[in-house]
Amino acid sequence: LSALADNDGFSSSLQKLGCEVVAVLARRDHHQWHEKEVLEFSQQAKAKNADVIVTTAKDAVKLRANWIMQLPLCSLVIEMKVENEAALLQHIKQK
Repeated sequence: LSALADNDGFSSSLQKLGCEVVAVLARRDHHQWHEKEVLEFSQQAKAKNADVIVTTAKDAVKLRANWIMQLPLCSLVIEMKVENEAALLQHIKQK
């Protein structure tokens, strides 16, 4: 369940982490979620034997827990690690 500029990238990230994606609900970036669409999706996911619903950290804060009573809700947190911070900062300063 995601509302991103690149929803396919989100699904791909989950698959690369070893998740089996059995259902997808993708919307445009900044989508305002509604109870009906989320509840219907959670029912569809459960019918496809999903174990959990995974969303982005950004979208998790827009959802209410009682909208997804069928399955546990998890959010994927993505962090960036800069290998050579000094070189990155120098590059930014040069621009």
